[in-house]
Amino acid sequence: DALPISRGVGMRIQDCKPTPRAFSIAMGLAQQGDPRRCLFVDDSPANLRTAKALGLRTVHVGPALADPSCCDHSVEDVLQLRHVMPELWDTA
Repeated sequence: DALPISRGVGMRIQDCKPTPRAFSIAMGLAQQGDPRRCLFVDDSPANLRTAKALGLRTVHVGPALADPSCCDHSVEDVLQLRHVMPELWDTA
């Protein structure tokens, strides 16, 4: 339900992605303590790698990756999210 954006919350440079603290801050702002209930969408393998290591669900958006192990899913366009994570649109 929350969408924390690092630029919009006045984060200090040492707390920015890909540091684990950046993800901790974002989860706190979203009032979500369980990383498995969080979805991180980004185009940076470094950011995705950290998020995945912390337990967040991850989606890479952009051209195919040389090493897709940094994320759970990869799509070329954010509009393709529905195809790789249909559970996000389930209303039941």
